Amino acid sequence: MRNLTMKFCNICIVLALAVVSGEPAIHGQNTGSKEKVTTRQEREIPVVDFVSTANDSLPPQRRVKNHRHDLKDSKVDPARFMLKESDPEELYELTPSHAPFRTALPVLESDAVVIGEVVGSEAYLSNDRTSVYSEFTIQVGDLLKNTSRQDINIGSLLTAERDGGGVRFESGKVLRRGRVHETMPVVGQRYLLFLERDNEAESFSIITGYELRDGRVFPLDGVNVAEAGSKLPQVAVYEGVQDAAFLNEIRIALTKIRFK
Repeated sequence: MRNLTMKFCNICIVLALAVVSGEPAIHGQNTGSKEKVTTRQEREIPVVDFVSTANDSLPPQRRVKNHRHDLKDSKVDPARFMLKESDPEELYELTPSHAPFRTALPVLESDAVVIGEVVGSEAYLSNDRTSVYSEFTIQVGDLLKNTSRQDINIGSLLTAERDGGGVRFESGKVLRRGRVHETMPVVGQRYLLFLERDNEAESFSIITGYELRDGRVFPLDGVNVAEAGSKLPQVAVYEGVQDAAFLNEIRIALTKIRFK
């Protein structure tokens, strides 16, 4: 529900800007006016081939998941916002100005907190073809919190999604979509992930996360993917810290929650 609300607000903001400026509205916000940063996550984002018509043969559960990323304003014709080859190659949505301040360690907001390796990734189109989202398969190595309805076991696989991904057209052109200050996990890497559960779609979404590499911590989010040197200060303080100290801080925070 949180993702749907944010997406709707983003669309409203863009539509409002278009009315004021007189420019055609686009689905998303281009923030690439400054020096572009090409990150490892950007190079390795999941990509889906574009299909112009809805695929009614999709399993019901997949259609439910896709529907969560459809446009929700019944007054807006989805055809106006359907992804097309002539669209800009890179668009990143801004967080609504009234959205709550991003928490670096959302232990309270998370339904699950896991440490695991990303072993697979896949991108999917929304049913109305206006947006793309990505799913990541995670092999659980450690479970720090689970208040969701889903059983999570050490060594088991779980799936978590995130808005954005790549869309490839027949010409080979790939559109990249996502959100400012959010990047994608990379297959083969180990992460601590804060997850939110959607019981209707029977899936998790990634609130935020941290890559654990070579004994150090590297935030998954906080770096503006469209601008150089733009970082969220509350996340940047964890960049490069020792993972043992970082994980200890997480466990202490979780203990405080349990005893409240």
